[in-house]
Amino acid sequence: MFSYVNELIPHLRFQVDYEKWQQQAAGGIRFMQEKDTQIDTLDVLTTSSIGVRVRWAPHEKFLVRKEGLMGIPCPYPIITAGVKAGIQGLQGGRFDYQWYQLQIEKRFYLSALGYA
Repeated sequence: MFSYVNELIPHLRFQVDYEKWQQQAAGGIRFMQEKDTQIDTLDVLTTSSIGVRVRWAPHEKFLVRKEGLMGIPCPYPIITAGVKAGIQGLQGGRFDYQWYQLQIEKRFYLSALGYA
């Protein structure tokens, strides 16, 4: 897997990924593919994909620790959008596919319920 991450402007992150997966079936599970009304059994399933992801987090702040950065919770939403495409024939990839993602994270603060 190859990944390139760049923070274009503060709080806007751009990421490009390349993945090549080779999966082998375990136990009694088999990978099967239908070709012209015939079923073909695959020993190894190979997929290759290229993806792009954009993350926008307004007013995000971090705490620097020995283990790395830790995000400090804030009341503003974090929006992530991504697309990934599997390409048949790219380094042995056997399938074409598209994958889309839209993720919105928002922290809500609730006051205490009831009386003490």
